[in-house]
Amino acid sequence: MKIPRRTFLLAVMFLCSLGALGVTQNAVILGQAASLQPIIIDNSDSDSNFGGNFTQVNSVRGFRGNLAYIHSSVGGQGFAKWTFGDESGLQQDMLYDVLITYKPFRQNVRDAKFTIFGGVMGQVGPIVVDQTRMDVTMRAENFDWLRIGTVSTSFTHRQIEVQVEAGAMGTTLADAVMFRPNIPEPVCGNGRQEGDEQCDDGNTVNIDACSSACQSARCGDWLLQQGEQCDDGNQNNADACSNSCRVAHCGDAIVQAGEECDDGNREMNDDCTNQCRTVASVVCGNSICEANERNSDIQCGTGMCRNPKYCPADCAVCGNFIREGMEQCDDGNQIDTDACSNACQSARCGDEVVQQGEQCDDGNASNSDSCRNDCTRPSRSGHNSANALDVNADGRISVKDYNVIENHLDTAGSGTAPAGPPYLDTNNDGFVSPIDSLLIINWLNAHATCGDGNTTSPEQCDDGNTAIGDGCSEICRQEPSPARPYCGNGTVDPDEQCDDGNGKHGDGCSPLCKTEVCGDNIVNNRGTEECDTGGRVGTVGQSMPRVSCNTQCSYDFCGDGVAQEYNLEQCDDGNRMAGDGCDNMCHTEHAAAPELSIRTTVPATLISGTNVEYLFQVTNNGSEDQENVTLVSYFFEGDNAYNRIASPLSFISARLGNGDFLSCAYVADQKFIRCTVPIVEAGNTRSIVLSLGVPANEYCGRTLKNQADLSVSGYPDSLASVQGQTNVRCESAACRTPMLTQSVWQNKPHALDVNGDSFVTASDLLAIDNRINNTPMSYLPLPLPKPASEASVDTDGNGYFTNRDRLLFINYINAGCMQ
Repeated sequence: MKIPRRTFLLAVMFLCSLGALGVTQNAVILGQAASLQPIIIDNSDSDSNFGGNFTQVNSVRGFRGNLAYIHSSVGGQGFAKWTFGDESGLQQDMLYDVLITYKPFRQNVRDAKFTIFGGVMGQVGPIVVDQTRMDVTMRAENFDWLRIGTVSTSFTHRQIEVQVEAGAMGTTLADAVMFRPNIPEPVCGNGRQEGDEQCDDGNTVNIDACSSACQSARCGDWLLQQGEQCDDGNQNNADACSNSCRVAHCGDAIVQAGEECDDGNREMNDDCTNQCRTVASVVCGNSICEANERNSDIQCGTGMCRNPKYCPADCAVCGNFIREGMEQCDDGNQIDTDACSNACQSARCGDEVVQQGEQCDDGNASNSDSCRNDCTRPSRSGHNSANALDVNADGRISVKDYNVIENHLDTAGSGTAPAGPPYLDTNNDGFVSPIDSLLIINWLNAHATCGDGNTTSPEQCDDGNTAIGDGCSEICRQEPSPARPYCGNGTVDPDEQCDDGNGKHGDGCSPLCKTEVCGDNIVNNRGTEECDTGGRVGTVGQSMPRVSCNTQCSYDFCGDGVAQEYNLEQCDDGNRMAGDGCDNMCHTEHAAAPELSIRTTVPATLISGTNVEYLFQVTNNGSEDQENVTLVSYFFEGDNAYNRIASPLSFISARLGNGDFLSCAYVADQKFIRCTVPIVEAGNTRSIVLSLGVPANEYCGRTLKNQADLSVSGYPDSLASVQGQTNVRCESAACRTPMLTQSVWQNKPHALDVNGDSFVTASDLLAIDNRINNTPMSYLPLPLPKPASEASVDTDGNGYFTNRDRLLFINYINAGCMQ
């Protein structure tokens, strides 16, 4: 069964790397949906589809339903594989984007491998997902989909395999894989009928058979098309423009305002007159010759209606076979092109009706237009049409090119004159004489053409061009009043860079009618851009290895053959295979990874405008010295460490714990501080101290998190990571007093730097009050010995608290800050 254009969500179970588990499953379609609706394939809620040695011990909420996790009871590395063939609905000759989302189970999970096999584009992956930084409390539906590649199916390659393989540490939990058909959005104007388009003729002309919105032209669409006399855009058949887009008139079989009837003809002697009045309304004796009335010359106007006597002029009726009044003829018919017109006048040249024997009849007295005064059309020029001259240089031969050139000479003299302007020496004898008389007449076949500047029937207008949108269309029909220019009308108006007639992003023309370019943070899905992060390098998703969008709006990823430092790639050999010197994370392969760990000590509170120190302790737990150990430290807010903040604390200096200088620098485009420790000996710990400046009055009341990652040249990054967080508090300069080192006793106006930030602030408030049984000492009768208690201090060491033990420590600071 073929189901075109589907989205396939395939829920994928996770495995335990602690057990030898090999499971192969065939996907099952749970339900068949309508076209373009997703098919959900999810067999993760039951253990009946799994085999091998495993135990189902829990359920975790996944992308869809409960996602069970598996714990194997034997050693080895496990994997699960799902095969998607014909029964899954994958179509032949289709392009699919493959996306993943996952949910971690334990914080030490790393290197979960997602591998796509099959398709004519070959293997995609493995994509190795490092879950060590993921928040285990988050649900899978909170994660974004990460595109890991694109596969294509064919008649012989419709089977796609998705394999999830547990990593080297802990338990791996995968959530879902999506196969999304890679089908572009319909684009009106590309010459291909797509989506809900009724037509697509590849242009933006709005008055042809296919509109600029790719809808078929029809009567009632407000657009005056060929063959239409009018188009008022409504379905009111009784107004000035009918539902067939014809101008309303008596005789069109539609009763309009002011008409009593309309039988579709102009006959005078039937039940509806040629003035569209009913016979019942005809009144005999009203001195008006009406339908079927024939007044005598004697009784005309007396109320006596007789027939068929002669009728005076004021009672003449054209079409009654009787020539009356001012009638020149009356042949009793409604044929306007015979010898007697419908106005009972004899046909003649100049009456604007083309009669038999006439080539044309424009009703005027001009003999130099497209119709002569004898109602014949001008012939072509002297010999053939090639002799017609484009006199006005408009690129066309039209009636405006009519021209007569005569060669005149002064015959009053000798009859000859030297050849030269304004005369022509036609016989080439060097003189102009009567035999040189020349008459050049430029004729043309004067059939009127649209665009010649002359309005001739059946034209409604002719403005001398065939442009649209200027009131007269390219077929010389009246256009509706030009609409006020606006973005989205399909026409590029002034101040617009483009106008594709829609309000969509990503098709090359923005909803503001600006051309979409790389760097505008909008992905142009016409194929010119793969991604767009607003002109900056941006990481896509949270997985490793990283997929990034570069400043040329294309993807950089491990396996593209170029080692990208900002993607933390150490190598890139153009594939995602391990064992060839460059692993599937694009890191240089070595026999064993260094065993490093890191701890951090960060201030609990950051005071704006002060300097602070961050301490990192790097320990080499291995048996070999490690050289060039790199520490990368950066700040972020929230739960996503990849959303780095650009230098919230300014870098001042760095040193090792023994005071030695340490090479560190702030890398602005990556938003981190990078330090390189020359060597960390086996079994030893190196301390790294970063001096940072807290900006004044910034990040007030916010929580800043710091993460530090360790790497060694030639090995993957993040061999070890550590996080710490601190709160930022803003205080004025008046609340800071330089630190004093002298001890403080009763009534001494000195201050102690309690929290060790080199300044005395409200956070250093200190008061130690010596009490007995929690009662203030000043209210005790003296002397009154009492046993020393937890709430009192025996200062003289006699085992009792007396007035001699009185002690009060008070830390004094600026009183305005003590609140």
